[in-house]
Amino acid sequence: MAVSLLLAVAGAILMGLAAVAQAAAARRVSGPGVLIHPLYVAGLGMDFTGWLLSLVAMRHESLMVVQTVLAGSLIITVVVARLVLSIPLPPPAILAVLALSGAVAVVSVAGMPGPPGPAPAGAAPVAALALAATLVLCVLLRRAGVAPQAILAGLGYAGTAICARAVESGTLTQILASPLAWCGAAFGIVGTVMFARALQASPDAAAPATAWLWVIEVIVPTGVGLGLLGDRLRPGWEAAAMIALAAALASAVVLSRQSAAVEAVPPVRAAGDARTGR
Repeated sequence: MAVSLLLAVAGAILMGLAAVAQAAAARRVSGPGVLIHPLYVAGLGMDFTGWLLSLVAMRHESLMVVQTVLAGSLIITVVVARLVLSIPLPPPAILAVLALSGAVAVVSVAGMPGPPGPAPAGAAPVAALALAATLVLCVLLRRAGVAPQAILAGLGYAGTAICARAVESGTLTQILASPLAWCGAAFGIVGTVMFARALQASPDAAAPATAWLWVIEVIVPTGVGLGLLGDRLRPGWEAAAMIALAAALASAVVLSRQSAAVEAVPPVRAAGDARTGR
C-alpha cells in the first residue's frame, strides 16, 4: 500500500536525520554529557519514531521492501551531513547514493504489497528459541571484535522486524498479549545493546559496524519474509529484485564508510560517542 511505503520512507528520513543530530551533539559536548544534549535527545526521539513507523509499514509491505527502504537512511545521513556539517561527499559516495536510490526504487516496485500470510505453526516457540540462542551468542562473544557484535546487533533488529511482520493483527491488547510481540521487543533490546558494544569495540568501529548491521538487517528478514511469511515478488521481477538487493547492500557498505566521517569531524571541544546508522 502506498501509505505504508510512505511510512517506511518517513522512517528512513527520520533515522538518517537522527544520525546527523547525534553527530552534531557530539561536536559540542565531550564524554557522557552528550547523552543529555538536546540535539542528541532529539536524535534519539527521531530514531525511535522512525522505528515505530517502520513497524507499522511492515504490516502492509514486505520485509524486503521495508528493510531496503530503511537502509536508504544512509543517503539522508551523508547528504544532510554534507549540507549541515560540511562533511565532504567524495565521488564513490555520490555513486553509492545514486545506486542505493535506484535500488530502493526497484525493490519498492518489485515487492508485492499486502498483509503477511499466516505465521507458520510454532512461530512463537521458534522465535523464543532464536532469541535464547542469540542471547547465548551475545554472552559468548561479549569480548569479540566489531564484526561479530555488529552481526548480533543486526540479528537482534532483524528479529524485531520479523516478529513485527509475523504477529497477528488485532487490537492493541491482543497484540500485547502475543508472545511474538514480546519476542520482538526483546530482540530490539538485544540489537540496541549489541550495536552500542560494537561501536565501543574499536575507535574506528562506526563504518564496519554500520555496514554489517544493514547487511544482516536486509538479508535475514528478506529471506524469512519470502520463505515463511508469505512475502511475494511481482511476476517477472525476481531477477531485478535480487540485483537491486545486491546493489543496495554494496551501496550501504560504501555509505556506511562515508557516514563514519560524520563522527570523525573536528569537534568544537572534544568528540563524544554518537550512532551513525541506527
